[in-house]
Amino acid sequence: MGLCDFSSVMQTIKEYISDSRELSQTDLLYEVFATFINDEENSGYDFDIALVCKWFNGQKALTPKISRYYQERQMEDVLISDIRENVVPLFYDAAMCAEKIYDLLMLDDTISGTMKAHITEQFPCSDPEGIARLIGRTLYFTLQRNFVKHTDDTMLSIAEGKLSPAVSTYIIGSNPPLPCKYFVGRKSEIKNIRDVLTGSGKVFLHGIAGMGKSETAKAYAKTYRKEYTNQIYIFYSGSLQKDIASLEFVNDPFDATEDELFRQHNRFLRTLKEDTLLIIDNFNIESDPDPILAVVMKYSCHVLLTTRNLISGRESIYLDELDLGAQEALMQNLYKDAADHEHAISSIIFNVQNHTFAIELAARMLQKGIMTPEELSERLFFAPVDMSSSDKIKVSKDGETEKATYADHIRTLFGLYKLAPEYHDILRCMTLMPEKGASKKYFARWMGITNLNPVSELIEIGLIHEGEGHRISIHGIIQKLIIAELKPSISGCKNFLENIQYDCTLHGNDEPDYYDAIPEVIDKAILSLTCDEPMLLLRVVEDAYAYFDRPNTYVDMSFWLSFMESMIEKEGIGDVRDRILLLDYKASQARDDDDNEEALKYENEAASLITEVTADNALLYSNVHANLGTLYFMRGELDNARPHIEEGIRILQEFDLLYMHDAIPQTCLFAQLQAAYGNVDAALSILKKAGKVVAREISVYSTDYANIEETIGSILASAGKTRDAIDQFRNVLKAYAEIYEYDPECLCRICERLCTYFPKPDEARFSLLDNARSLCDKKLG
Repeated sequence: MGLCDFSSVMQTIKEYISDSRELSQTDLLYEVFATFINDEENSGYDFDIALVCKWFNGQKALTPKISRYYQERQMEDVLISDIRENVVPLFYDAAMCAEKIYDLLMLDDTISGTMKAHITEQFPCSDPEGIARLIGRTLYFTLQRNFVKHTDDTMLSIAEGKLSPAVSTYIIGSNPPLPCKYFVGRKSEIKNIRDVLTGSGKVFLHGIAGMGKSETAKAYAKTYRKEYTNQIYIFYSGSLQKDIASLEFVNDPFDATEDELFRQHNRFLRTLKEDTLLIIDNFNIESDPDPILAVVMKYSCHVLLTTRNLISGRESIYLDELDLGAQEALMQNLYKDAADHEHAISSIIFNVQNHTFAIELAARMLQKGIMTPEELSERLFFAPVDMSSSDKIKVSKDGETEKATYADHIRTLFGLYKLAPEYHDILRCMTLMPEKGASKKYFARWMGITNLNPVSELIEIGLIHEGEGHRISIHGIIQKLIIAELKPSISGCKNFLENIQYDCTLHGNDEPDYYDAIPEVIDKAILSLTCDEPMLLLRVVEDAYAYFDRPNTYVDMSFWLSFMESMIEKEGIGDVRDRILLLDYKASQARDDDDNEEALKYENEAASLITEVTADNALLYSNVHANLGTLYFMRGELDNARPHIEEGIRILQEFDLLYMHDAIPQTCLFAQLQAAYGNVDAALSILKKAGKVVAREISVYSTDYANIEETIGSILASAGKTRDAIDQFRNVLKAYAEIYEYDPECLCRICERLCTYFPKPDEARFSLLDNARSLCDKKLG
C-alpha cells in the first residue's frame, strides 16, 4: 500500500498546478512554508534544489529544521492559512486535488481511523477554506511521521500516479474466485479478452445463460494474475451502487450510509490504473440500464463484465459453445467412465444442443449413477430440456449451490416464466427461424409488429442472438425449452404463418433475406407446432411448394409433399381444390423423376376433378391444363397437347390473368406450341408482347422475364438461327446474374442448360460461358 507522506502529498499538490505558472518544486515550497521562510530566525535559510528534488521523490526526509519549527509551535493553523492564501489560488482544479489527497490518506493502512477522521473532519469540501484545511492537516501530519524511503520503482510509480497501490490488505475478500476445478477450454476466448482489454480497457463477455461466462472470466483472472497489481471481483446484485458500496474497506466508518460508502469507494476505484482488473460478474439487466454503469466505464482500470445482455455501443465478445473436444473433456472431468461409453456420450452432448451447463447436468446425473449413459441418451433424445426425472442434482452456479431436478435447473436458468406474454409470442415464432439465423427486419414483418423494440429487448437480455448482417436466431436449447414450456401452435403463430404464406405468393420476387429462410421455417412449422389449425398450415405449405418448385432450388420438396398427402388423403383435411393441387404437385415430382407416365396419370386425375371454372379456381385449373399440355408436348404428341394448352390460355384470357407470374409458363408453352406447328413468327410475337408487359410491370431482372427470353432463344435455336439465339441468351444471363447475385457457379449451370437448345451445343458453349464470366468480372471490378 502506498504511504501518505510528505513526498506523495507534495507531488499531488504540484500535479494540480498548471505548467503555465512556471512554478518549480522549490518555488512551491516557498509558498507552502511562507511563514517559516519569512521568520527572522530563518532569514539565512535557503532551499537546495538537489535536496528539494529528493524530498519530492521520497529519497530523503524533509529537513528537521522545518518539521520541528511547525511541530514545536503547534502551527497547524498557520500552515493551513498559508496554503489557503498562497497555494489554493494556484490550482486549476482545487476540489480534485483535495480528493486525491483524501484518497492518499484513506488508502494508507498505517494510519489509524481516529487520525483519518480528524484530518477529514470537513470532507467533502469545495470552498478554499475546506480544501486548505484538508491539505494543511494532511501535510502537518506528514511532518510528524517517521520517514520511509521510497526505495523501488514501484513505490515511485505509485507516487507518480503510474501504478495502482496494492489493495489486498485494504479491501477484504475482493479477489476473484478461482474457476471451478473441471473448467476446460476457452484459451482463444481468454486471449481475445486480453487483446480487447489491452486495447480499450473495457469488455463485455456476453452470451446465453449457462455457457460458462463467469468461469471464463475467473479463468482469465487466473491466467493473467501476474500481469495485474490488483484484481477485484464483484458479483452483480442488480445495483452497481450497492455492490460498490458493499466492498469491505478496512477503514469504512461503522455508521456510514450506502451513499457515503459508495462515494468513498467510487473515489478510490477511480484512482486505480490499468494494472488493476475489476470483474463485474453476472451483470444481467432485466429492464432499465444501471445508471452507475456509465461511471464504471470511466474508470482507468481494466473492467471485465459478464452478462447475458447485448450492451449496445460497447466492446463485447460473444461466448459461444465450447469446441467439441472441450465438451468431451468436460464430460470426462465430471464422469470418469465417459471413455467407456464414447458413442452414448457423443449422443448426450448432441441431444443437449452442445450447451455447457446442460452437459454438466447430464454428467452429474451419470456421476450419481441415476441411469446409464445409454439410458440418459435415449431420454434426452425425446426430451432434451424437460426430461422427466425426480432425482435431484446439486450444482454450484453464480456463487450459489442449488439442488433440483435436471428440468428445474434448465427452467430456472433461462427464466422464461418471468417474461411478459408479448415476449412469449415472439419466442414461439422464433422457434421457426433457421438455426443459422435470418433477417431481423423480415422476422418483424412476418410477426406483424410495427417496430423492433420487443425483439431488440429479447436480444439485449440474451434470449435471441443477433449475428452479422442483423441476422437473428436462438440457441438450440432455448428453442427446445420454448417448445416444452410455451407450446407453440399453428393458431399461436397464425399471423406469422399467414405473412410467410403471403410472401410465397410473390412469385418472381427472390429476395435472398427471406427466400433462403422460408424453407426451414416451413419444415419447423410442420415438425414442431401443435397442429390445432391443420387447414391453415396445409394452405401455407401448398403455396410454399408452388413458390419453390422451380429450377436451381434446393429444398426438400418431397417432405412437403408427404405432409400434404398425409393431411389430405389420410386426415381428410381440405376440399377439392386441395386434392387437385396435391395431384398436380405429385405430377410435378414424377416429372422431375423422369417418370412421364406417372405424371400423366396424376395430371389426368386432377383434370377429371375440374367441374365449374370460377375466378377463385381459374389460375389453378388453367395450370392443370397447361401441365397436361406440357407432358404431351414433351412426348411429341402435339395433337394431344394442343387442346389442353389452348384451354389453359382461354381460361387465363377469360379471367384476365394472362400476364400474371403463374401464367407466364403457359404463355411460353403456348408460344412453343405455335412454333412446333411452324408458326415461328406468331410464337415470337406472343413472347415479345409478354416480355414488354413483364419488363414494365415487374422487371427485366426477374425470373419471369428470363423465362420469356429463354423461350425466345430456344425457338430461335430450333429454327437454326444460332447467332440470334446466342444474342437472346445474353439477356437471359444478364437477368439471372442479377437474380443469383453474380454467382459464377450458378451462371455456369444456366449456360449448360441454354446450350442444350442448340443442335450442336459446343457452337454456343464458349460464347455463353465467356459472357457469363464477363458479367461476373465486371461486377466484381
